[in-house]
Amino acid sequence: MLTISTKTQYAVRALLYIARNEKSLCTAQEIAQAENISVKYLESILSALECKGILESERGKHGGYSLAVSAYEITMRTLIELFEGPIEPVSCLTKNKHCGFDCTCMPRKFWQGLKQSLETYLEACTLKDLLEDTYE
Repeated sequence: MLTISTKTQYAVRALLYIARNEKSLCTAQEIAQAENISVKYLESILSALECKGILESERGKHGGYSLAVSAYEITMRTLIELFEGPIEPVSCLTKNKHCGFDCTCMPRKFWQGLKQSLETYLEACTLKDLLEDTYE
């Protein structure tokens, strides 16, 4: 079954916290305490989000994290692919990987459709949608 990792779930929770507090910088300690996440684990997540250009940080006594882009621009697909890798419900859909049944695989269209549906849904759902509870 498709299961989203704790790391991805924590990333979403941290981003929602930062987005809700957009007027001020949020420290890793503050987010960790509010979301009940280990600070050390959260720091690795925030670092990955910063490297991807989703977050920006300011160092120093009054430093912290803020969104580098609008919450409208952060899709769930981007977040899931950052921490989980490509969306591939079955391994044979991976680029350059073939199972030997490419031409005769009866469920292949189903798997491709599932992949496309997941990608489309996750691309359509943004962090802003989660903030406003408007995703479907």
